Amino acid sequence: MPTSPRLAGAFAIVVAAGLAAGGCNPPSKPAPVPSAAVHDHAHDDHHTHPDTLVEGVAALRKCATDIGAKLASGSRDAADDAVHGLGHMLEDLPALAAKAKLSAAAAETANKSIGELEECFGKLDEALHAAEGQGESPAEVHASLKDRIEVALKALE
Repeated sequence: MPTSPRLAGAFAIVVAAGLAAGGCNPPSKPAPVPSAAVHDHAHDDHHTHPDTLVEGVAALRKCATDIGAKLASGSRDAADDAVHGLGHMLEDLPALAAKAKLSAAAAETANKSIGELEECFGKLDEALHAAEGQGESPAEVHASLKDRIEVALKALE
């Protein structure tokens, strides 16, 4: 701050003029952000959702077959991704089974089969995430579960 009274007066006039010219306007509005409707899905939601139980089971069967092929070719990472995708499909099945208005016996069979598939693919997921050389290989685990998976899929069909 200036020390002489004359400079202090001039400084005060300059500051007052600057404030008067600038005013007390509100800050400018930020640029608009694109609507959420433009990007209408979550980043972790990259799988399709079947509309019917028949479609869901068909997609599940295809994915289960793809997992076996990926493991047979040694594509561990691709098989892991497919197992996670299959897990999302399994999450959709109970609602699809309810929507299908199955008989009580068919609904019970569907729920047991879904539980069986969750258990089987959960074991496979554990094998895929196990340290190398620890326990059975994912291909061995898949081979040991293949019959159980097939029975559960047939029961859902």
